[in-house]
Order: sequence, then C-alpha cells, then structure tokens
Amino acid sequence: MKQILLISVAGIFAITAERTMADPVPKPLVAFEADAERVSCVAFSPDGKMLATVGGDRRVRLWESATGKERLALPERDAMCAAFSPDGRILATGCSYNAVRLWDVLTGKERATLSGHGCTVYSLAFSPDGRILASGSADGTAKLWDILPPGVCGYPGATERAALKGNRQYVFAVAFSPDGKTLATGAGDKNIKLWDVATARAIASFKVEGVIARHLAFSPDGKTLASATWARTVSLWNVPERKERVVLRGHADNVYSVAFSPDGRTLATGSGDGTVKVWDAVTGKEEQLSLRGHSAEVLSVAFAPNGKALASGGCDKNVRLWRLPLRD
Repeated sequence: MKQILLISVAGIFAITAERTMADPVPKPLVAFEADAERVSCVAFSPDGKMLATVGGDRRVRLWESATGKERLALPERDAMCAAFSPDGRILATGCSYNAVRLWDVLTGKERATLSGHGCTVYSLAFSPDGRILASGSADGTAKLWDILPPGVCGYPGATERAALKGNRQYVFAVAFSPDGKTLATGAGDKNIKLWDVATARAIASFKVEGVIARHLAFSPDGKTLASATWARTVSLWNVPERKERVVLRGHADNVYSVAFSPDGRTLATGSGDGTVKVWDAVTGKEEQLSLRGHSAEVLSVAFAPNGKALASGGCDKNVRLWRLPLRD
C-alpha cells in the first residue's frame, strides 16, 4: 500500500512525493543535474526561493527551489564556495585566485572584489546582522570584512576589519555564532578555534584528534558547535564548557558537511559514503533515516530557512531536495 504525501514548503515546493509504508525513507522532492562534474556547495537564499550552487567547473548558478530551473549563472569561473547575505541581496563567492567577490543577486552583476588573502578562499560566512563577512583561506588565515552600506552608486562595498592568525594550515571552515559575537574556524592543523569578533582575538581552541575539521555549524542557540571530520565522524562541542559533548558515528566515509535545522533539534550530515544522515541534535542519536539517492560523495547539505526541506549536492553532479518526516 502506498501513502501519498502532498508536499508544500511554505509555498516554495508544490510537488508530490510518495513512499511505501514498508519503505519510510523519503524520496527527493526535486532532483536536477547542476554541473557536469560535481556540486561542492549548496546554499539557500534567506527566503528559501533560490538555491545557489558551486560546481566542479567553479561556476556559480542560482536555481528556483520549487522547480530546479536555472535562474541565473554568474560570470564567475573560479569559485570555491558561496554564501548569501542575511537580507538575500548579496551573494559572496570565495575564489581560487585569492579573492572574495560580492554579487548582486537580482542582476548577477559584480559589486565588489575583496583582496587580501594570499591563497585560495575555501569558506565564507556572513554575520547574522549582515554587517561582517568572514573568509577562510589556504593561506592559514581567516579575515573579517566590514560590509559597507550602498554608496551613491547604490553598490555595497567592504573593507578589511581584521586578519585572524593562529591556524598553521588551510582554514577550511568558518562559522558565526547566532549572536554574531564569536567566529569558529576549522583548519588543516587539526584545531578548531573560537575568536572574539570584537577584538579579533582567539578565546578558545578544540583539538580534533588526528583529523581535519572540514565544516562547522553552530546550533541556533549557540551552545553547540558541530564539526565534520575526515575520520567518518561528527563531533558536537559544548561551547560554554569548551569541551566535546558527543561523537556521532555511523558514516562509512569522510564527513564533508553539517547543518542544523532552524529549530536546532536536527542535524544533517553529508558524507563520502553517498548518504545524508539525520541525527537528533540533542541526544546525538542517529534517526532511523538515511537519505539515499546520490550515487557518489555528498559534499554539501543545507536546510531551507523554514526547516521543512533539506538540500544536498555532491559528486554525482546532482542537487536533491528532501522533505523530512515531521517530528513530534
């Protein structure tokens, strides 16, 4: 017997999906090929209506979330990562030629180029108020940029605020705490550092034993930091107590991406084993749910802003949008 689920994510998705009672694993709401090689980054716009992807060709494309229809391709050919500003007007891209570029989301035109890194930019994050952009680079530094309001030409700009030095290798990940006061960085030197944004000083450090912290995410209440590692695990760190709370085990390969749901109850992880796993973020227990559909490594996961859908992208060239079962 089949159960038909009518999918509606706040007007974003108008698609039906079905599953059998014997097979409770959700099927993708939308699946589309987004690149000829791989999808290394997926990011929802703040209103959930668009999805940005970075491909193996280092191009950045914007897609309609509801249909998977390409809306815009930016004239960027060296992108490694991308992040939307909180107001959705700017898309920042980190580039292989050591720069960060700011793009107008509506027109696709470049508005500013931020220079200062000495090597590839691997990670980006806007502060919750959108006034600061953080970038992490292979030069071993993270930088903070003040995002300037539009000037007489109506274009935003930026100026370097601080360079955070202390990591000895590539900075693969940057993440702001929900209050914007703390920045977390993950690097190839197997350390996660917490920085005071106001003073640009390191205030804490977590040692990741024997592995690289490839991706970071704060819980919505700021009390937990999740780190994806190349040891097939995810660590949940107690931020106030500065210690590891629990280690999530279950993936059969490297974990490349982590994302908290907006309510903080669920954590999603993407792995080289081709699956997306869903975990109880409070207890650290794996839900009876693995999202299968990708035929190769899953490199990036992101929740829709309303928490009702999850996007994943990876080395099978595809983006998949999933609806997760409702929790009690």
